[in-house]
Amino acid sequence: MEFLLALLFQSTGAIDIVFCPEHDCESFLIENLKKNTAECAFYHVTNQELFELAVIHVDSSNYKGQGIPIQSKGLMHHKFCVLNKTHVLFGSANPTANLNHHNNMLLVESKVFVWNFRNELRRLKGKKHFFIKNFYYNGYKTSHLFCQTHNCQNKLYEVVGNANSVRFLFFTFTDKRLATLLNEKYKVTNNVSGVIEGWQNTNFWAVPDLKDTPHKINNGVIQHNKLLITDQNVVTGSLNPTNNGYNNNDEFIVVFSQPEIVKAYTDYFERVW
Repeated sequence: MEFLLALLFQSTGAIDIVFCPEHDCESFLIENLKKNTAECAFYHVTNQELFELAVIHVDSSNYKGQGIPIQSKGLMHHKFCVLNKTHVLFGSANPTANLNHHNNMLLVESKVFVWNFRNELRRLKGKKHFFIKNFYYNGYKTSHLFCQTHNCQNKLYEVVGNANSVRFLFFTFTDKRLATLLNEKYKVTNNVSGVIEGWQNTNFWAVPDLKDTPHKINNGVIQHNKLLITDQNVVTGSLNPTNNGYNNNDEFIVVFSQPEIVKAYTDYFERVW
């Protein structure tokens, strides 16, 4: 029923995907900000040039006198910009040294994505807002969730449950139920694998619950992606699968089903793996 209603909201446009540090993500970000009127929300910004190029909202804990501080229930953990009311730029990267870590960024032409991210900016400012959660992008089912408004946790479980294969790249991973679901999926399909950032190894880590599921612990260049890649979908955004990510922070996820996007991320995973 939700996607029948989503037929009312359709959007088409170009998409450009870059993977850091394979690509120069800092230049990609700066070049797009220079060409457009932009308003952004970033958890952390250390590149001072960006404050001259865009209106930037930052998490209050990282406010250093520039930009607009946002006080959240947890962290204002977003990583997105709205450009000229026609495009959005989003992903897993903060404009800090983080741009040299393993991340993904997307430049998307879409009126619906613009609408949603502009309304999230309104929500952050305490204004009225309305989101289009499900819609068709370039003819394919797409979901765009903001985790203070929507249930991002259940969406991840749904994507894994419907998949025949799963690849994952996580920075912080403490959701033990998700780890159990991935392990159960591996037992059935023998087609699940992933990489988790070793720097985040704590007592709350969900990695032991992966059990026999093939996985690698990254101890090189920081793995900062937040990705689920299945045979049918890609889930990307700012969200780490943690309690704070699901329940306290300002976060978002996007679920794509466009085959070209799924292939681009699948190929990327194989290069990382």
